[in-house]
Amino acid sequence: MVALQDAARSLSRVHAEFGPHEDAGDGAALWVTDRGSTNGTVVVDPAGVARVLPAGTPAVVRAGWTVRLGDREVRVEDD
Repeated sequence: MVALQDAARSLSRVHAEFGPHEDAGDGAALWVTDRGSTNGTVVVDPAGVARVLPAGTPAVVRAGWTVRLGDREVRVEDD
């Protein structure tokens, strides 16, 4: 669980879930699932194509992708 300050109140109490994706050799990856949030979760690929996640439907994201949680953005990077 990660708690974030959210004065704009764009995040739901439990907005989304993340975890490591067991990948078949294509590099490091994460899965992300919207938990039925009010303002939604959007994944954006490196080409800028955005996709709204339906609640409960996981998506796999890799380095170079962005995840939008309400009005916040998280960029996925590989170290």
